[in-house]
Amino acid sequence: HEAVTSVAHFAYGAACGAIYGLVQRRWRARPLVKGSLFGMAVWSVSYLGFLPVTGLLPSAIRQPKSRNLLMIVAHLIW
Repeated sequence: HEAVTSVAHFAYGAACGAIYGLVQRRWRARPLVKGSLFGMAVWSVSYLGFLPVTGLLPSAIRQPKSRNLLMIVAHLIW
């Protein structure tokens, strides 16, 4: 179970990175701005949409603020 979870997480991250590589060329902004916006989009789609819909995690709305802050900062740094 842990191995499948790790592989799925890295595959999802790699797919998001590939999408970023394609779309960032069209944005006229500094790399830090583009990366930050994309990181927030990935967090939003994941924690407010994909994960709750699939039943893997409750919505970020139902998570503690401290966890949301941690996840947002992680996605901004990523």
